[in-house]
Amino acid sequence: HSNVNESILKKFARMTDMNEGVIVDIGAGTGRNIMELAKYTPTKELIALEPSKYMRISFMTRLVDNQEMQTITIVNRRI
Repeated sequence: HSNVNESILKKFARMTDMNEGVIVDIGAGTGRNIMELAKYTPTKELIALEPSKYMRISFMTRLVDNQEMQTITIVNRRI
């Protein structure tokens, strides 16, 4: 499961290298996928939208533990 997900994220990262802009993860959960994507897109701005308070708290804890991921912004509103 993890290898498949990593492969998909690497392919997505290569596709986004050609384009300017921001990557938005709607329903980011605990941030696992967007944090993995951040490894492959270090110059991209990433926005994680997660309305669940408990998922956001878990995500924020993971970000604190991985301070090199400064390109990720967490948004807590519903759209």
